Amino acid sequence: MSPLDEWKKIMISLPDKVFFPIVKNYLGKLETPFHKPALIESLAGFFAREETIERMLSLIDEEDALVLTAIKILDGPPPRILQKLLESRFSYLELQHLLLNLEERLLIYRDREEQIRISPLFLEIIEKQIIDTELIFPSAPALPRPVPAPWPSDRLLSALIAFVVEHRGQILKQDGTLRKKILEDITVRFPGISRERFLLFLRASVILGCLKSDSQFILFPAEDKINAFAELERQERAILLQGAVALAADGEFHASIHECKAMGERAVQYVSVLDPERSYDSGALRALFLSVALKNGYSEEEPLRLPGLLTETGLLLPENSRWRRAASSQEELPREEGLLLIVQPDFSITMHPGLPLDLMIRITAFLELKRFDLYTNYELNRASFQRGCSRLPGISLATLLAEHCPMLPGNIMTILKNWENEFHNVTLTRGVILVVDEERRHLVEHNPEVAGFLHRRYAPGIYLLDPAQEQEWRKALEQAGITPLPPIMELSRDHEEEETPFSFPRPKATTEIPRQQNYFHENGRPRNVSGQGTRLVQKLERELKKNSFSGEELEELSARINKKLILFPEQLIPGIGEKEKNEAKGLDYTGKVRLIERALSESNALLELVERTRGGSPRRVLMKPEDLRKTGTDLLLLGRSLPEEEMVTVTVRRISLVRKLKSSLYAPDLSDTANR
Repeated sequence: MSPLDEWKKIMISLPDKVFFPIVKNYLGKLETPFHKPALIESLAGFFAREETIERMLSLIDEEDALVLTAIKILDGPPPRILQKLLESRFSYLELQHLLLNLEERLLIYRDREEQIRISPLFLEIIEKQIIDTELIFPSAPALPRPVPAPWPSDRLLSALIAFVVEHRGQILKQDGTLRKKILEDITVRFPGISRERFLLFLRASVILGCLKSDSQFILFPAEDKINAFAELERQERAILLQGAVALAADGEFHASIHECKAMGERAVQYVSVLDPERSYDSGALRALFLSVALKNGYSEEEPLRLPGLLTETGLLLPENSRWRRAASSQEELPREEGLLLIVQPDFSITMHPGLPLDLMIRITAFLELKRFDLYTNYELNRASFQRGCSRLPGISLATLLAEHCPMLPGNIMTILKNWENEFHNVTLTRGVILVVDEERRHLVEHNPEVAGFLHRRYAPGIYLLDPAQEQEWRKALEQAGITPLPPIMELSRDHEEEETPFSFPRPKATTEIPRQQNYFHENGRPRNVSGQGTRLVQKLERELKKNSFSGEELEELSARINKKLILFPEQLIPGIGEKEKNEAKGLDYTGKVRLIERALSESNALLELVERTRGGSPRRVLMKPEDLRKTGTDLLLLGRSLPEEEMVTVTVRRISLVRKLKSSLYAPDLSDTANR
């Protein structure tokens, strides 16, 4: 459906009591009989004129543009959501007046779900000339300097695990703080990481399950979780790391993998709306983050603490009391030039950004961390090598280095071979021990189907089986006559609850927040654009005074000029709008009661009240009226306040002003239908 056809469909659905006053306002007096489609065609022709469009645009002021921009950003929000984004600029009542005025000017409408949208007839030109995100998210050019990537990284995880293993897991005190010796050591080995960030990352690694702790607060690597984490895509690991660090910074220490993923996805989503070339103050950041939260149904409270939280994670960088977005992390990507792994004859090893995490984890298991910086420096020694062999008994460091370091010094390979031979003179094997009595031993040893599953014979009748092949060797043993086979006996130990494995759905699509400066800003600076609209209003006011209208007509037409409903002098004719009394104040008690009764009879009417409180100060309330009750000598008005929708009761005699408003021009008045 074309924008014009969509607009026609919206207009023809308007109630007659709304539709005809709009047509009269722009086209003048109507001749009977009325034919709605023909009137809509005439109205469309009026708005298609270049001069009409030019005048309509000139009358859009900064407040109008602010509301239109918010509607565009939130992609057709309901009023409550729109108010949430603009609550620092307008009260709910002020916003209601603005929305009604924009509806009267046909710039916006509300669909059947009560979502506010820009009129399809003017959408393209408003998007091109009016939408200006600088009104809501003011920014400034960021300083021209290299921007670092977020500090949580694969390299840091690999270095941390090596550091923890070297210290035999004795990192934390009983109160969860870092030991004094560790504090001194991290200053030397992690010069670019503060103590606070080191502890934060340590807690994040525990949340992810890559590190575990026993009852004595001794940390140790969880190899299965580390391997599973290393197998994820780089983007997936980055999201999990960011989520775990953010949760740790927020005081969560026992979050699930699902919560880490959700938090990491949200963190990346929030930051993705920032222009990497600009910086933002705290107010603009919160407005941007709130718009993301409102569009995606996230907590509306979260954006309040996000600037501080995302600064902790390194996704936001402070810059002269403002913030800018960190660079995208590229460190795990292969480099086009240079070696990623350099081994020196003196047993020092340097790892460059870009080395795959799974390879990094396997190699650093055999090394001792010397310094984590732009490059990570390690040292290979006998103690670190033995720790690696104990952690990863099936891995040969000599083979790894030979495969990935083409310039490996010969002395390193010789010594590694000697150390590996020395270490493997003693073996420990994990498996299932099968013990068979002497009478049935021949059924095992002389059966070729069973023999293939016997990995080792330690003594007569004692064999080693692979637990991974349990289903196959059970079947072979039973067929050989070794029945019944008992269940495998477990050694007595405390069973830990199985944690959620790393399963990672595709990341959510990035939230799009349009970044656009045009009508009200140029190169990030405000423009003075109010002059043309002001001159048009003044010219129309002068034209109005030239005509001899009655006082009531003059008042009505002047109000229409100031509400920006009059675009041309030809519209200044009497009777274009029937004057209906929608306000009562002061001592007009009867007028107030009648206005309240009228509002109660209309299904879509709201009441704006100014009430004198007991202390004498005025209180302004916007409400949806529900009932008017007599109590003693007075009347009580009951209704729900907006936007809170809390029940309120107001004594009519205390009301100094009553004003009847429509909730929307596009809201059907059900009371009319009921009375037919």
